[in-house]
Amino acid sequence: MLKIEGIINFIKDTQGFRFDKEVAEYLGMDNRTLATYKSRGELPQHYIRKLCTIYGFAISDLKMFIKNIDNYNNKTQESKKRIINNLGDKEMNMNHMEELITLQKYKIKTQEEQIEQLKQNTYPIQNSSFKEIVADMESFVEMGFFPANRTILQFEGHEKLSKKLGIDVAPFLDIGTMYDHSDHPIEKIITKDTNLLIKENMKVLPRMFEVMKKFLTEHYMTIPVTYVFEKRIVHTVVYSKINWHKKVTVHCKTVFMNHDNNTGNA
Repeated sequence: MLKIEGIINFIKDTQGFRFDKEVAEYLGMDNRTLATYKSRGELPQHYIRKLCTIYGFAISDLKMFIKNIDNYNNKTQESKKRIINNLGDKEMNMNHMEELITLQKYKIKTQEEQIEQLKQNTYPIQNSSFKEIVADMESFVEMGFFPANRTILQFEGHEKLSKKLGIDVAPFLDIGTMYDHSDHPIEKIITKDTNLLIKENMKVLPRMFEVMKKFLTEHYMTIPVTYVFEKRIVHTVVYSKINWHKKVTVHCKTVFMNHDNNTGNA
């Protein structure tokens, strides 16, 4: 298992950070929490899964993602060690510079490969796969980050959700009306766990937007969303295609996981 030091060094190197508190903010936690994880020597899996999504790896490729971080750190450390070990020999100064240049070229090449990967949209759900998804519901949501807000522009198939929940969900969608992200009426018919998951993603999206809007026009992500009303529960998976423009638009395809109405505690 890759230790937390390796993950922190990888994030600092690829994001240009100098301090742990910058890494903590990037991961959506405070510096004290990161220090606690650092003392334990490992980062919880859900943060590693979040990094998988940011760097364009499927959750099923978690081991490959960790291996890539380990390989990157090993190559970087080997180059740095060679430079440090040779610093005492004045006659090797030119070689030191060449080593440093080689290291910088390696970093640039790695970043260029990451950018090219982003441009080609090589994500867990590529555009062709997204088009093939047969959705039970389909919607378009416009989002803002500063301040955080959202507007449901269109929502097709919500009648199916109304039937499963036993209520008319249209008032909770309030199509065309902008709300603060945490005050949208749809939160009244989704579970607390779903709300927390969405809020966690909202912490990451603004930073992703600032970085990725320079390199690509879209990104893909998948999250489970559970709707609830009284004792009726509807489990869904939402496949999202995020278009990074001046106004961020999210194209969502929702697939029902349970075809019959379930009852139980939300």
